[in-house]
Amino acid sequence: MSGHSKWVNTRYRKALQDRKKDKIFSKIIKELHTAIKLNNNINPQYNNRLKLVISKALSYNMNRIMINKIISKYFKENIKTTQNIHMKNLIYYGYMNNITFMINCLTDNCNRTVSFIRHTLYKYGGTLQNYNIVNHIFKYLVSFIYQINHNIDLIMDIAEKLVPEDFIINHDTIEMIFLKNKYKNILLQSKTFNIKPIKIIFNIVPYIKKQVNQCVKKQILFLIKDLLSNHDIQKVYHNADFIIDQ
Repeated sequence: MSGHSKWVNTRYRKALQDRKKDKIFSKIIKELHTAIKLNNNINPQYNNRLKLVISKALSYNMNRIMINKIISKYFKENIKTTQNIHMKNLIYYGYMNNITFMINCLTDNCNRTVSFIRHTLYKYGGTLQNYNIVNHIFKYLVSFIYQINHNIDLIMDIAEKLVPEDFIINHDTIEMIFLKNKYKNILLQSKTFNIKPIKIIFNIVPYIKKQVNQCVKKQILFLIKDLLSNHDIQKVYHNADFIIDQ
């Protein structure tokens, strides 16, 4: 029975890992599509956004051949429809129950998108906010994650040279966190070291999080779900003190 139990547990863990991997890959594929759609160009040399997403995909061990197939397939299928459409990457800010929302959009119709966002925020008692009032609430970060394998001293030497804003030591990895505007410089420096990062993660986080009660938390979750139901809306960030997985 113990052998059977071990097999069941192993299979269960593998299934969880596969689901998590599929979810990450699905997000990356969506980001690849967005990068192509926004710039109408599949050459990373002339499409910086696509270049960043490809780096991210490789850091999650997505095969380069698979990446190229995804890019080529999407471009071939959508080139006729995207050539005459001017897509815009926009950010709107909302406010509800003392919580600020950063809403990233990709749209060919700004009026349609902002009208939907305004209506959805109003539905939950929120409002659109001016960029100058709330843009200081969020910061753009990039994390370089290194695998610990009897090399912690070497990784700490790298940290001393790169001077991250912060770093987190986990069980088997070390995460170095930098401001996103330093990404290109840090990436160039990291290529000169013998140890390479296993992942590069881009993120947007609030400088300060605000505590919310269960009632407000439910409202926030419903609001985000409604916002993301619109294909123009790519991602929603907030400064509430709880974690959600989009």
